[in-house]
Amino acid sequence: MDARKLKDYAQVITKVGVNVQKGQVVIINSIVEAYPLTRLVVEECYKLGAKKVIIH
Repeated sequence: MDARKLKDYAQVITKVGVNVQKGQVVIINSIVEAYPLTRLVVEECYKLGAKKVIIH
């Protein structure tokens, strides 16, 4: 999958699906194979003001 689509998915996940708010702690359960998407989701969470992002 191309990088642009992954970035778009990460934005939809964080803004619409999870609705990350400023100061929120976000916990992500992810498999190793999903690393590229997970990394982008973490970046988007911090852009939206997440206080901390924990990945399991």
